[in-house]
Amino acid sequence: VDEGRKEILSKELVPSPGHQPGLLPQWLAEQGVSVVIAGGMGSRAQDIFQQNHIKVIIGVLESDPMKAVQNYLNGILATGDNICDH
Repeated sequence: VDEGRKEILSKELVPSPGHQPGLLPQWLAEQGVSVVIAGGMGSRAQDIFQQNHIKVIIGVLESDPMKAVQNYLNGILATGDNICDH
């Protein structure tokens, strides 16, 4: 992603390291991720992402990841309530 040019340069699908408490935020940070866009997320998970210097955007209903990222880059990403209930 080129934030200055507001452009998605490429995308890559990588296998997840699995689900263990606190693992994903650290792994994503190691992959160079700086922003996570989600429909919902618990407060503990948000804290762990932020501890790994990853900005968390919640309440996003857009189901197309590419469109969500492009809307974020353009400053028009619509957000609402956190849809996570834990």
